[in-house]
Amino acid sequence: MTYRKAIQRVKYRKAVQREKYRKAVQREKYRKAVQREKYRKAVQREKYRKAVQREKSSVQREKYRKAVQREKYRKAVQREKYRKAIQREKYRKAINIF
Repeated sequence: MTYRKAIQRVKYRKAVQREKYRKAVQREKYRKAVQREKYRKAVQREKYRKAVQREKSSVQREKYRKAVQREKYRKAVQREKYRKAIQREKYRKAINIF
């Protein structure tokens, strides 16, 4: 084998190695990009899930608050009815005395 052929073979081998390394780097970059995208999507999903959860809990809180208000109003109406009935009873008794 001549010196020139040997040099050519070494250069060729180096070029092949460079190409393999370049491809490996590309694969790694692509793999990392895919990982980043997966992570980003997972974060988005989690944010969306939390937002939905917050919305649901705020709706629940609002429903509960309204139910409490209704109950308070109902009790106030009952108290008022009872108070008026007592007033009527007192008035009727006062009239019966005379």
